[in-house]
Amino acid sequence: MEKLDYLFDFIKRNYLLSKKQEEFKLVSNHWDVFQNDFEKVIDNRKIWERMLRNSLTLGFNDALSKISNERFIEGNYSLWTDLKKNDFPDLVFDISDDIQRDFHLKLFRYVAEITDLTFLMKNCITDIGMPQKVEIEIKQNAKTVKLNCNLHDLTDIYHSWLIQKYSQTFSVNSPIICEIGGGYGGLATKVKNIFPNSKVIIFDLPEVSAVQTYYLSRVFKDSIIFGMEDFMKMGASILNQDFDFLILPGHIISKLLSKYSVDIFINVRSFMEMDFRLIKFYFEQIQNSLKPDGIFACFNRYEKGIRRKNSDKLNINRFVDYPFDEKWSVKYSEASNLQEHIHLLIANREQSTPRLQFKNFLKSIKYNKRNIP
Repeated sequence: MEKLDYLFDFIKRNYLLSKKQEEFKLVSNHWDVFQNDFEKVIDNRKIWERMLRNSLTLGFNDALSKISNERFIEGNYSLWTDLKKNDFPDLVFDISDDIQRDFHLKLFRYVAEITDLTFLMKNCITDIGMPQKVEIEIKQNAKTVKLNCNLHDLTDIYHSWLIQKYSQTFSVNSPIICEIGGGYGGLATKVKNIFPNSKVIIFDLPEVSAVQTYYLSRVFKDSIIFGMEDFMKMGASILNQDFDFLILPGHIISKLLSKYSVDIFINVRSFMEMDFRLIKFYFEQIQNSLKPDGIFACFNRYEKGIRRKNSDKLNINRFVDYPFDEKWSVKYSEASNLQEHIHLLIANREQSTPRLQFKNFLKSIKYNKRNIP
């Protein structure tokens, strides 16, 4: 069997098994947008080559944000569902106008300034998925290096740089890193580059897991990627196996992770889109399984309205209301330099309750609008 044939067969088997084994629905109304026969989408192979331009990644790809936001601005709540079926045409095209090119060049320079140019250059986006991008030329050691960049990828680079910076005291050679809600796999790519010996676990909706499996398999061609069928065979002992990525539906988290089994947890812009019952479920798992001195990177909106099912009324998700217990201390807490409505918190897991009450700290987090270069 050809490698690509095997990949799509693997994606489909794991998707169908994940849907079959679903014990309870870990999907908010915000994300109840996928067609019931998503296996037909998996069979439509030609659309996967261009997934970063079409609606396969709508809702978790900033290149498509102008289109995805029409769902809320125009009140067209079925928009994502309508676009996530049929022919999946390209929704964005090559960047040609000077205004957009100048914006990306300015953003690239800004991210290079607040992080590290060498780090940025090592982590720029590949051509997998045909991303909308701007090509930037950098002169280094009398040579000209061409790099690809876009807003989403530069944001992932910034986030991964922060995670690296506040993980430098780690003595663990092969950390277990869990991301809850991993988008198309962009941040997981950077994290794996930073921690090449790590075991990266992503928990997500089965449809999004399919996208992650495709993307990470293409970026890391020689990587070992496990999915739901592997977990069904091995159970929690799968953590003792050698692998690069383990991609699973969210409800498996409580069956996979034991107490003090995880070194780093990551959640970027997905708690803000969940019902509070789901946020509470995931926090219970994080606070049980993160090791003492492990870190939790929680990068989410200060607040976001989530539409209730069969209603125009909104539930408001607020960062300050996330159900942290008291066994946390603060490593980093700032508004994002790239998206002012996002708060970036890196918290350290403590074995006992620190003197500073964490919930009092949470109450102090406030959204202060400011200008970002």
